[in-house]
Amino acid sequence: MNTIGVDIGGTKIAAAVVSPEGEILNEVRYPTQAVPPHRLIETIARAITEVQDDFEVGGVCVAVPGLILASENKVIFAPNLHEIEDVRLDEEIGSRTGLMVTVENDANAAAWGEFSFGAGKGIEHMIFITLGTGVGGGVITHGVLLKGAQGAGGELGHVTLDPEGPRCGCGNYGCLEALASGTAIQR
Repeated sequence: MNTIGVDIGGTKIAAAVVSPEGEILNEVRYPTQAVPPHRLIETIARAITEVQDDFEVGGVCVAVPGLILASENKVIFAPNLHEIEDVRLDEEIGSRTGLMVTVENDANAAAWGEFSFGAGKGIEHMIFITLGTGVGGGVITHGVLLKGAQGAGGELGHVTLDPEGPRCGCGNYGCLEALASGTAIQR
């Protein structure tokens, strides 16, 4: 059965229908900056509905840059997207689309995708690093995604490298994300 994957980032919302073999069948993108914070969930639901088109899908996975309380499909901390913190995304998006929704950390989702269909296919252990608006990471060991507390087992972006460094979106100073993310490099 096909699945819809949604990547919510600091610069874009991307949604795609993906086959069980990992083939992208349809995709849409919206710039995040063009979406007012109070309309973000509505825009995510619209992207899902638009990308679904006539494809049969079994569910949706929403990948979010932040810490996830997996038992509740709730984002508990998202340094670059505070408007989705403490929101049950599965309920909010599911009620608008009629689809089953699960929520995952974006770097974990990317790591699992690469492990399943990309350069990590057939490899038992791997580390995946994301670099964009933020910095993240996912770790696979013995073929299992290492989640750790709040799904942050591979989280690299908020490791402090320079306590005197620039303030990060998480509130700390000198995090890897504040020093080396796409946003930091652009500054």
